[in-house]
Amino acid sequence: MGRRPRRAERPPAAGRPRVLVVKGGGRGATAFAGHGRCTVPALATEVVEPVGAGDAFAAGFLAGLCDGTDLTRALRLGHLTAPAAPKVVGDHATLPGEDTIEAMPALAEQDRRQAPMS
Repeated sequence: MGRRPRRAERPPAAGRPRVLVVKGGGRGATAFAGHGRCTVPALATEVVEPVGAGDAFAAGFLAGLCDGTDLTRALRLGHLTAPAAPKVVGDHATLPGEDTIEAMPALAEQDRRQAPMS
C-alpha cells in the first residue's frame, strides 16, 4: 500500500479552477477569480423555452475568456449569447450579429439594458 503524499509534496492548487461563475438565471452572473469578483446583470429577454440558455451563456463567456478579455467583458458576452436559446423552442436559435457582439460588451450598463437585440 502506498503512502499518501505529504502536503508539501502535492502539486499546488492542482484541482482548483482559476475562475468560478455563479449564474443567477435572469438576474445575472458573478465571476470569482483570484483577484476578486465581478457581477454583471442579465439582459432582459422574452423566454419561450429556457432550455439551452445556460449552455449559450457558457459558450459566450468561455469565448470571451479564450479571446483574452477581462471577466466583466466575458460575462457580458455570455449574457449577449444566452438570450438566443430561450427565444425559440428546442434551443436552435440564431446568435446576435457580429456588429452587435462587437458593440454590446463595450456599452455602459444602462445603454446595454436598453439596446435592441438583433
